Amino acid sequence: MLKPNFTFRCRDVAKTAEWYSSLLGFSMIKRPASFDFDGAWLYGYGVGLHLIAGHPPHASRDVINPKADHLSFACECGLEEVEALLKYRNIEYKKAHVEEGGILVTQVL
Repeated sequence: MLKPNFTFRCRDVAKTAEWYSSLLGFSMIKRPASFDFDGAWLYGYGVGLHLIAGHPPHASRDVINPKADHLSFACECGLEEVEALLKYRNIEYKKAHVEEGGILVTQVL
């Protein structure tokens, strides 16, 4: 059985790893010491997440771009709970709405 891993470049590996672990529940796992570049490995929800130091391509903090590299999650709680947690943690975010066939999906970045 294959287990998916996703790799993302990020400006601050430690801050990004903290965000994925404390906010989304990912766990830090051992990363090969032979890698000679800054990075971190995390695991959660059956997914491996590999973070690498560097400027993320095609990403913007100003708008949600569905064509940019990303990892998304569907939440079982309400949007209000997600927004309350983000506000509590002083995390800036953007919202976008996508409607298809009468179904409204709200995206948060």
